[in-house]
This record gives sequence, structure tokens and C-alpha cells, in this order.
Amino acid sequence: MKELTKYSMEYKLLQIFMFLASLLLSLTVIFQNIYLGKIINQMLVVKSGYEQLYLWLGILLAVLLLRACFNYLNQLSGQQLSFKVKRDVRHNLINKDTERSKVTILTEVVEGIHPFYESYLPQVFKSTIIPIAIIITLFFIHWPAALIMMITAPFIPLFYIVFGLRTRDKAKDQMQSLDRFASEFIDLTKGLVSLKLFNRTDETTAKIHKSSTSFRDLTMEILKSAFLSGLMLEFISMLGIGIVALEVGLRLIVFNDVSFVVAIITLLLAPEFYNAIKDLGQAFHTGKQSEGYIEMIEEMNNEEQAKKTAIQIDSNINQQDMIQFNDVSFAYPNRQDFSFNKINLNIKEKSHTAIIGPSGAGKSTLI
Repeated sequence: MKELTKYSMEYKLLQIFMFLASLLLSLTVIFQNIYLGKIINQMLVVKSGYEQLYLWLGILLAVLLLRACFNYLNQLSGQQLSFKVKRDVRHNLINKDTERSKVTILTEVVEGIHPFYESYLPQVFKSTIIPIAIIITLFFIHWPAALIMMITAPFIPLFYIVFGLRTRDKAKDQMQSLDRFASEFIDLTKGLVSLKLFNRTDETTAKIHKSSTSFRDLTMEILKSAFLSGLMLEFISMLGIGIVALEVGLRLIVFNDVSFVVAIITLLLAPEFYNAIKDLGQAFHTGKQSEGYIEMIEEMNNEEQAKKTAIQIDSNINQQDMIQFNDVSFAYPNRQDFSFNKINLNIKEKSHTAIIGPSGAGKSTLI
């Protein structure tokens, strides 16, 4: 994740905006569930105050709208960050000297880092602040439930980290397969006439089919991993909510040492807590997929840097001049329109020199 985070550090203001939106979102989540619990308690237990029902529902509706707005602002910040980072990466890669297919790199690979900034990074802020806010609130309302959540919650990130690492490797293989397929397809298209002349079209068709099906299989592997990861995250979240509900139910019905309003608020906050962490797990899956793409971009940058280093090393070597021209002049006896006049030229060993010019300029004469 270090390379992905590096590109976003230039836009710290957007990340601060994400943090503030997530903080306000966590406050609305807490207020919504506490207020909803009190409304349910007022209607089912106290059984009074029905004349205030419209006022309560109006306040609850306002809180829900604020929650939706803060969530939208968080996602909007991620989208803007993704747009700016992708623009910077494309501008950085556009002039790179590489043997890879630039079309694939600039479109599919750069677009592959989009989920990290658009989905994963905003979810990190939400899934960090909301559970912490819920735990702090429950320690003042019903601390045993908060303790259960703190014990069971780490199993969710542990699980999706294992699946995320597998997804990262599969995503990298998928993009490398697409890169090879694109290069092969371009080369075969350029040589289509030669393939027809030598009657190799059937063999070439089989080769393209093999490359395309390889890419398809790798894509299906990533989707299978995503579906399995989502299923297991749902199961673990449901199990954690069930344990909290069992503890609250026993203390409410059997031991009778908690009030109904405390029980209902706890049961409303528990799904919010586990859903926030579960959503991070699903975003982590796409984040690891983006990590596979950024590795290809970094490899391309490293290739460019290695070439520059090699050129710099070669240029720093104390090379000898193999060919020297010092005020060299030349003219053909029968031509008045052509001559070299006092040419100075040094060509070093192990160097490449290009002599260019229009026809008749004297390239062959100089050589």
C-alpha cells in the first residue's frame, strides 16, 4: 500500500476532508441509533407521548438525511482524489520509454488503481472512526457488549487480509496476461498478410484464443475470491451480532439487570459496528487488487530509472575518442555546390551517434 499512498500524499486537504466527513458521519450514526432506541422504548414500554410521534420522526428523518450527506461527501472526496491521482500517474507515464504496451498501461492498469482511492481509502476513515465511536459510546451505556465487540472484531480484518493478499497476486497476474495478450494481438495484426501467405492463420487463431481464455480464467479467479470473501465476512459479522444479542437477551430476560432502552440501543449499534468493519473488508479486497496494478506501474518506473542510471554510468566512464575531426574541410573537385568547411566532431567509443539529414546533404561523404 506504500506506493498507492505515496501518490495521494500531495492531496492532504482531500484526506482531511474525508476525516471530517467520517467523524460527522460517526456522530450521526450514534445519535440516530440512540434516538431510535428511545423512540421504540417510548412507544413500547412507556406507551405515552404519541402526540410527539411526528416530531420524533421528523428529527429522525433529519438525522438520516445528514448521515446520507456526510457519507456522500466522504465518497465524493475519494472520487476527486482518484481523479487527481490517475491524472498525475498518466502524465508521469505518458513519456516513459518502455517495451510494454502503453495503451494497456495508460487505460486498464491506471484505471485499476481507481478503487483504492474511490472506495478503499474513504472506507478506511469510516471503518476506523465509526467503530471507535460506537465502542466509546457503549462503554458508557453497556460495557459488556463493548468488550464482546472488541474481542470478536479482530477476526474480521484477519480474515480479509488473508484473502486480500491472494487477490493482489491474482490481479497482478491478470494485468500481465492482458498486457501480453495486447502485445501479441498488435504484432499478429501487423503481420496478418505474412500469416496468410504462409498459411498460418489457423495456428494464430488458436494462439489468440488461448491468450484470451487465460485472461478470462484469471478474471474469474478474482471474482470467485471476491464472492467467497463476501460470504465469509457476512458469516463472521452475523456471528458477532448473534453473540452480542445473546448476551443482551440473557441479561434483559433472565437476569433482568439491564433496561429495555439500553438493550435496544445496544442491539441497534451492534450491526453498525460489524457492518463498518465488514465494509472495510470488502473495500480491502479491491484495495489489494489495486496494489497488483500499482506494482506494474512501479516496475515501469523502475525500468525507466534503470535505463537512465545505465546511460549515466556509461557517460561517466572515461571513454577515449575513437574518431576526431579538428577543422576538417572537404570538397569534390567537380562540384561547387557542396563542401564541408572546418567540421569539428568527437565520437567516443561504446557510444551511439546518429547522422541525419535530407538526401544529398553529405551523410555518406561524412561517414
